[in-house]
Formats: sequence, structure tokens, C-alpha cells
Amino acid sequence: MVSYMDKRLILIVCLIIFEFLSVVGSAASPYISIDVYYNDELYPGTSTPKPLVKIGEPFTLRFDVTVNQYCKIYAELSDIGVYQGIESFTVIEGPSQLGKDYEKIYEENETFTYKWTLKPTERWAGGSMPLDFHYSVLLPGEHESVVNGVFTAAYVTISSEYYDGPEIPAASGIKASSKSSSPTTPAFTVFISMAVVCIVCVLRKMYG
Repeated sequence: MVSYMDKRLILIVCLIIFEFLSVVGSAASPYISIDVYYNDELYPGTSTPKPLVKIGEPFTLRFDVTVNQYCKIYAELSDIGVYQGIESFTVIEGPSQLGKDYEKIYEENETFTYKWTLKPTERWAGGSMPLDFHYSVLLPGEHESVVNGVFTAAYVTISSEYYDGPEIPAASGIKASSKSSSPTTPAFTVFISMAVVCIVCVLRKMYG
């Protein structure tokens, strides 16, 4: 069984890998364009917000997604810790929980806004954690995604101080997708998952 300290070690290694592989900024393709906002401030192009927040301090990530034709989109916000059972952020309000996708059918030239309000926990205090936006575009009659990508929406540093400002009330319920995962897993996520499996095997040999 992998301990909490082992999970932190795994996360540190994954974050080092992330530094070399991450794609930052807004996304655009022949089918879709995405504008990213941190606390309602637009971060265009390849710029990525890198805020310093206190434990429990709420912040928002917003994605304005525009498509040019009828399609279905699977969207997901996640961090590396989600896949290791470490809750670095709590979703106060949003279309889905971290690591869970949200599916929506778009009409031609439609724009839809995804907005998450989150707050960091003390589990990753003193460290930095990227929040990644995953998206897949599925056209009518197709079983494979025509666009499947991921980029870093924010690279958040969590201080060891506690937030003492006004609280944002929790939403009555977070929407859940009818599917547990999008049609095709982004290559970045697959690579991280494989790396984590390898690291877990090494740790088991070390501590087994």
C-alpha cells in the first residue's frame, strides 16, 4: 500500500515531468477556440496565470468555448493529485468535480462558458500545482474524437497561510457527466499515468 508520503513523492516526480511536457495557454483548432479567464481576467495566447493563493482562498477558472459546427464536446478540469487520491483543490461550484468530464452538445457557432470556483486545501500547502483543461470534440456519426487536447489553465502556488476573507457558499450540487470519461484519453494524461505506474512499482520494491 502506498502511503501519503509516497504519493507526495509520486506527485513531485510527475510535476517535474509536467514541466517538460505541458502545453500552456488558450486552445484553437479548425473546430474549436477557447479563451481562458482567471478571476474573470482574460489570459490570451500562450500566457498562463501563476497565482499565489492561501489555503481555503477561493478563485475562479473560466473557459469560453466556441465551435464552428454541430458537435459534442467532453470537457474536464483536473490536477495530477486527483489521480493519486490527493485533494489539492475543492470545487465550490462548477459543471463537474475535478477529474470528471462534462459533456455538452453544441450548435453551429455556439459559445458556452465553463466556470469552476475552487479553493486549495492544505494537502499541497507550500507547493505548486497545475490545473489542466482537457477537451475532446466528437462530430455526428463519428466514434473517434477529431480534436483531443489538454493545456495548463493555471499554475497555482499554495502558500502555508490560511485565508481569512469572506467565504463563498458551496453550491447546492455539482453537475455530473453521464459518462465517466471522454472517448479518447489525451496523450499527456496517458503518459503521466504510465509514469505514475512505474514509480509506484519502484516504491513498492523499495518499501515492500
